Amino acid sequence: MAAGPVHLADWAASIIATTAALLLVALAYVRAWWLLRRKMPGHVLPWRLGSFLAGIGVLWLAWNPRLSALTHLLLIAHMVQHLLFMLFAPPLLLLGSPLFVFARGLDLQFRSPADPGVALRQSWARRVASGLTHPVAAGIIMVAVTIAWHTPGIFALAMDSPAMHEIENLAFFGSGLLFWWPVILPWPARRQWPGWTIPIYLLGSDMPVSVLTAYLAFCGHVVYPQYLSAPRTFGISPLEDQIAAAMLMWVAMLVVFLAAAAIIVVQLLEPARLASSAQSQSVASTSREAGQTSSNRSAPSS
Repeated sequence: MAAGPVHLADWAASIIATTAALLLVALAYVRAWWLLRRKMPGHVLPWRLGSFLAGIGVLWLAWNPRLSALTHLLLIAHMVQHLLFMLFAPPLLLLGSPLFVFARGLDLQFRSPADPGVALRQSWARRVASGLTHPVAAGIIMVAVTIAWHTPGIFALAMDSPAMHEIENLAFFGSGLLFWWPVILPWPARRQWPGWTIPIYLLGSDMPVSVLTAYLAFCGHVVYPQYLSAPRTFGISPLEDQIAAAMLMWVAMLVVFLAAAAIIVVQLLEPARLASSAQSQSVASTSREAGQTSSNRSAPSS
């Protein structure tokens, strides 16, 4: 009988700790954003604030103990948690340009240190960060993390151990940040591939995950035996749950990646459209001026 209250107490403590930590991050960002907006009007727009806070909200939902409890009953709940950590929270946070907001809003200094050893370590860290956020590395890491944690053996470890479940969540969140970094390019990111390759990067990364979801949807048997013994309180069989989870993952990732690719294509075409429009206006203006000059020359003098 004592297990119930203790379990509820653990839930309450987890919710309070998660909410407090994310609230502190959100408040720190709001303060830095407000200070930056006063010092540099127009450099950080309100939508970035909204995007970052939305990302914090998505993280709160993903780390909610109630959702974590549902992951032991339904694979589709497990898949929702993965998608929140990897597909939705990272781009929303990165669109808020948090490093720029914190560095400029709070006047953090990033000067080169006088100590050569410290400078060498910082240079090494920059090279590692640049390598991890390269589209090739970031795409491979995201795909590898997704497939690895969905193999039955590793999946069972996360189901049986709360610590492993948290490591799984952090793996999805971290790989999501790396994956979306070359797409969004938040400060101080530098483009390492031409812009036209990023839609290919997005859709290419989706292909191996689509193979995984197709296998889960059409293999015809329950891949994760943990759900065979889970209470069926939602009127859905383990195989139906698996098919629904696979379809959710496939559709969500495809839609988000297609939307991101479409936005990038529009951004790439916009300068060419503006240049073409400006050239057309210049030609039209030149033609009008030439017509007026010709008319003035042909008009009889008084």
